[in-house]
Amino acid sequence: MSMAVACDANVKIRRGNFSAACLLCACLLAPLTAVGTDMHDVDMAVRVRDYARAAQLLKPLAQQGDAEAQYRLAGFYRMGTGVAKSHKTAVRWLRRAAKQGYVKAQYKRNRPRRLRCSGPRGKARKVRFPL
Repeated sequence: MSMAVACDANVKIRRGNFSAACLLCACLLAPLTAVGTDMHDVDMAVRVRDYARAAQLLKPLAQQGDAEAQYRLAGFYRMGTGVAKSHKTAVRWLRRAAKQGYVKAQYKRNRPRRLRCSGPRGKARKVRFPL
């Protein structure tokens, strides 16, 4: 006894084939939703200003090679939000993201940074700060 399910396009699909197709789609999309959920969790942690939690969530993603996570983690290390401030670590994550072709990281890496620092006599001077 074969039951048929009607679709919007008036195409009949056998129930067994339809179930198999749904299962296949679910299996193929599962890894994509897992990454999306993690970034959503990071966004939610940042929204409530729980930067330590956001950094905890970003580290495994960055280590797995997610360029956006590497870029965002570099910003956390550069500013010292949620993690200890470390210029070396920030530059390392930024370079990894730039090597993968992440445009924002490439832009930040190639843009000259200038900071105002007080000189020996208290006068402000421009200092080049490579990132």
